[in-house]
Amino acid sequence: MYDCLCLLPHANASHSLIHYLNLHKEMHIASYTSIVRSLDDVLAYERHFRPFIKTVGVATKDYDTPDIVKKVLSACRRKLIIQTVRDPVECLVAQINNRKFIFRIREVLGQEVPTNGSIENDIVDATTRYIAHGEAERVYEAHSFDEHIIVDVADLKADLIESSLKRLWMAICGNADDAQLISKNYYTP
Repeated sequence: MYDCLCLLPHANASHSLIHYLNLHKEMHIASYTSIVRSLDDVLAYERHFRPFIKTVGVATKDYDTPDIVKKVLSACRRKLIIQTVRDPVECLVAQINNRKFIFRIREVLGQEVPTNGSIENDIVDATTRYIAHGEAERVYEAHSFDEHIIVDVADLKADLIESSLKRLWMAICGNADDAQLISKNYYTP
């Protein structure tokens, strides 16, 4: 069973936060992309890391897909859930920029670019699927965990990141000592 669940909705610093957390030698968070590829055996990732790592967690992005939610929840101990939140306007802009970026890459690579993508559709998609922190909290049953930590994406920037990460490392594995980090150069203030 995973020791903690990181609920990191799209455009809420998911890749950065997982990278930063995984700099600690005593813990590892399975990325969403790794988990979603093995939904038939959601605990496979945990089994491979557990012999070597004291604390193993799992990250998820999607809260609008009931079968993924059910599988991820069934694989968690329900002790700690860490949820990121972001200013809704920043989140919306990040989602739209990401979609446009992907469309442009597909175009450059000569791949088919979806034609159903109006800015209005992008806005509706972002506001219904990605800017619903309360819905993510409800679907993943945050109330059923012993501890629920909410991290504002703004706390992962510049002068706040070091204290934010130390607080998270303490909560996840009980140790925020610099000697336990594989690198001290994990951010640039």
